[in-house]
Amino acid sequence: MTTSIDGDGLAGLTLRVRTPVSGRARAAELPPGLQKYLQTAEASLAEPFKGITTDGRVVPGLFQLGTTGASTRPIADAALAWLASLGAEQQARVRFGVDGDAWRRWSNIHPFLLRHGVSLDEMSGAQRDLALALLRASLERGGIRHGA
Repeated sequence: MTTSIDGDGLAGLTLRVRTPVSGRARAAELPPGLQKYLQTAEASLAEPFKGITTDGRVVPGLFQLGTTGASTRPIADAALAWLASLGAEQQARVRFGVDGDAWRRWSNIHPFLLRHGVSLDEMSGAQRDLALALLRASLERGGIRHGA
């Protein structure tokens, strides 16, 4: 479904009307477009991992490991502090093996479909502070601003 907007110089602009869905919990019933997205994702996850590809062919050596000269100690310390702040049930939700499919389930779309882990809403203030400290330690200087 689409709707047209008139006024304020927006004449002729057509917007898609979408069913509102939560970013915090998976809806019991998803709109058809999100159902298809989820089915496609689940089908892809059922296939063995090949590597990084955009057209079905793996690009060998795309990301080489190498020394950058930057210390990862601040990131590791921040991660350990955050993990130590979590309860046993929360830790079980945020820790997973590197060979598991949890990392393949990450999705950067707003609706809650393939999420895992613990959301900022579920954390105490102290846990959120430690999670954001981990984010700050992980980003380049200038990658996070206070109050933004």
